[in-house]
Parts: sequence; structure tokens; C-alpha cells
Amino acid sequence: MTKVFISYSFEYQSFARWVKNALAEAGVDAYYDAFELSSPDADFASAIRNEVQSPDALVAILSEKALSHSQVPLEIGMAQGLGKPVIAVLAPGAKPDLPMLRSLADTYVLDAAKLNTPELGEKITKALPKKQING
Repeated sequence: MTKVFISYSFEYQSFARWVKNALAEAGVDAYYDAFELSSPDADFASAIRNEVQSPDALVAILSEKALSHSQVPLEIGMAQGLGKPVIAVLAPGAKPDLPMLRSLADTYVLDAAKLNTPELGEKITKALPKKQING
């Protein structure tokens, strides 16, 4: 089963939960951190690397705030550095710069506001490389 890590800014936690449920309905094992790395002594790079290494792909929930939040761009960069596909999902009401978003995502930029739960899960699943879905 394909495993996906969901990267999001904390204010979109309920939306991340919705994306996770959409992926579960599509047969994708998705997970996300339900807490922020807030300890001043936390080794952010190591914690994020551990989260990003095991899944097959990263789904990044993007908004203007998420892109200015240091953790989300770091997770995207680490996923790309590990050769993992990155799929961007726009948070509700988000209107980030599309050319910049396309540089962050490998294949798809999805506007979740225009999709219902099954459609979102299906579109993300289609964005994943076939060898990962069948493997």
C-alpha cells in the first residue's frame, strides 16, 4: 500500500485531517504530525527527515502562511532531496503564486476547494507514480 506524509501548517490541521480521510478512502495510507515541533531544543531537521524518509510521497497543503512557515518548505525540500514525489494541495481560500507552486510540486497542484472528498483522494492517487500504487 502506498504511504504518504501530509505536510501542513498547524492552522490547517482540520483540513489535513480531511485530506488524510480522502486518501484513506482512495486506499492510500496517509499520516501527518498532529503536533508542532515547538521545543526550542528540538532538532527540527532530524525530526522532519525521519517523518519524510519512510513514505512513498509527500502531499503538501499550501497557503501563503504555509509557505512562510519554515517547517513546510523544509519538508518539501527534504522530500525532493530524497527523490520523493511532492503533490501540492491548495488550502481553502489560498491563492499562492502558481508558477512558484509548480516549482515545489513534481506533478500536480490541486485546488481542494473545487473537489469533494472522493475526488481529492482519486486525484492525489493519480498523481502518484504507478509503480508505487501497485507496489
